[in-house]
Amino acid sequence: MITAYFLIVIIAVSLIVLPFLPVSEWVIFTVLFSVFVFGMRYLTKVKNLLISTSIAFIFAIATVYSLNKFTSIEIPYFFIFFVGIVNLIYAAFVKKKV
Repeated sequence: MITAYFLIVIIAVSLIVLPFLPVSEWVIFTVLFSVFVFGMRYLTKVKNLLISTSIAFIFAIATVYSLNKFTSIEIPYFFIFFVGIVNLIYAAFVKKKV
């Protein structure tokens, strides 16, 4: 059931981006975004929060780098770094309390 929600999000975001990209870049965006969403879904099953957030941070940077390289979308790295560092700090505090 959760996978169906992820598919709906992938289709919705892909259709929103469709008018702004050529078809070849849209296909690349859709594939990379799908891999990212399903990768993040499977990372939630990792029990260690610090490891899963670290892998997710690296995965997000790799996805944004690929999108910036292969499409005309220019996603700023600042947002990814900010959210990733905040999540890593949060994971470190949660791990320290446990």
